[in-house]
Amino acid sequence: MDEIIEPIGPMGSPRKFKVFDKDHNIVEVEGSLHEALGTPPKLMRIKSYDLRQQLNCLFDDIEAGLFGEGAKTGKFASYIKSIKEQFPKN
Repeated sequence: MDEIIEPIGPMGSPRKFKVFDKDHNIVEVEGSLHEALGTPPKLMRIKSYDLRQQLNCLFDDIEAGLFGEGAKTGKFASYIKSIKEQFPKN
């Protein structure tokens, strides 16, 4: 399960949530959000993209004159690639 659609019922614990499962079916889960979903790979991947780090890498690549094909081996591309490899979409 990797995407919350909506909480069900009043605030408090335990809660129920409607979520998409891995096959994109809507299912209801009960408990805390963390118990219901764990830490899905999609969320881990999103949390790993540090905007400050991305901008630093991009700036360094621009200063080094890396554009076009050369940019594929720069700091920015390497940083993004490492996250994609660590947390694949599947």
